[in-house]
Amino acid sequence: MKPARKQELRALIVDIRGVAATDTETHARVQSGALTQLTKSMYCDTEAWNGLKDHEQTFLRCCAASRQSTKAVLVGRSAARINGVWVVAQSEPVTLAVPSGQPPSVAGSWTGYTYRYMQLPIDDILSDGPLRYTNAIRTAVDIARERGVREGVVAFESVFSGHNDIAVAHLRLECEAVIKRLAGTKGIGHARTALAQATRQSDSPYETLLRLILDAHRVPYRAQVKIGWFRVDFLVAENVVVEVDGWVKYEDVPHEVLRKQRQRDDWLNEQGFEVLHIYTGDILGDEASLIKRIRRAWERGQKRLPILETPKQYVPNGPGRHVEHGPAMADLLRAIY
Repeated sequence: MKPARKQELRALIVDIRGVAATDTETHARVQSGALTQLTKSMYCDTEAWNGLKDHEQTFLRCCAASRQSTKAVLVGRSAARINGVWVVAQSEPVTLAVPSGQPPSVAGSWTGYTYRYMQLPIDDILSDGPLRYTNAIRTAVDIARERGVREGVVAFESVFSGHNDIAVAHLRLECEAVIKRLAGTKGIGHARTALAQATRQSDSPYETLLRLILDAHRVPYRAQVKIGWFRVDFLVAENVVVEVDGWVKYEDVPHEVLRKQRQRDDWLNEQGFEVLHIYTGDILGDEASLIKRIRRAWERGQKRLPILETPKQYVPNGPGRHVEHGPAMADLLRAIY
């Protein structure tokens, strides 16, 4: 989500703690349901809320939860919603932790929260106005610990995505340092495994997931390949181009996007490549069916050989995608680029 859109969403939050008792209009809107309750004291205009996409509603719930509490910090997937780390799930409970590691006060608590009892050093916490959340690397490690290897790889690759060798080396060292510091905590082995598998080649979480699925089914591929002027997501075997598409890009300029995609696909076909478009729902669905589709495309691709354009490996040179790091890492990345 773009920073400007995040600011627009944050501006929708109505904190009734600051509403005077004489403001009868706001109180009437609360009573009538014209304001949707997000936390004990945080609301959003119901009409605006109903017009938001699922991931925007989840983002706003996380913002509201952080604003509600004076001590708690967003962690895991909830922190990822704020700091830019990739999350595969569409929605999940808002998750927070008290930095001391102690359980929160239950007096007047809001039932929509999930708390983790985990200590958080100050260097792992970022603040943006009233929002408090873990930085990108701590968030990626926690997601791997709690959600397993696949989601962990997705999270780490969002941190590495598009960076050059030097930047990735520094980022990986910092990830290793956090994992070492958390040695002995539940799930830390998942984080080690996920970090070992993470690369800088993905442009989206669903590209990462598809790569892991291809690995699991031993399908030969290369990620991020240049063919002529075009960069493709995957080249399976010799000549099967697999593109990972989301429906979002078709919502804004559908005719122009479709026209360019058709021209691109036609050119690749003429050069001897079979093109297969995979959508995010396919990747989150039945893996066996997805692999069957890819293998059928592989069979069709054999009939198109030989290829007329030699594929070349694309190597990201940075700067990578933006996620929110602590000051020291942010300064280091600025110095690299």
